[in-house]
Amino acid sequence: MLDIAAIPSLGLAIGILKMPESPRWIVMQGRLGEAKRILLKLSNGEEEAEILFRDIKRVAEIHEDYNEDSVKPSTNTGNEGVWKELLLSPPPSSSGCYWRP
Repeated sequence: MLDIAAIPSLGLAIGILKMPESPRWIVMQGRLGEAKRILLKLSNGEEEAEILFRDIKRVAEIHEDYNEDSVKPSTNTGNEGVWKELLLSPPPSSSGCYWRP
């Protein structure tokens, strides 16, 4: 019985090993050339890959005309204190009022 349950897990493990990293994450790490190669492999054409790559560079705040294979990644992600804010602040209410017993 355990053998049958292991088959989908093995398929998933093989799929994860073959799956490329996210091009967005790679750009955020400063590896532009590698991200562009992955986009070319995954997209339907060179034009689509170029559009996606331009969008990713815009979001990562990298100048559109920058054509080097690598860039120094930004150390300021803007996420300082996000977990503290999520844990300590109350969730927003859709009506503007909080429930009171």
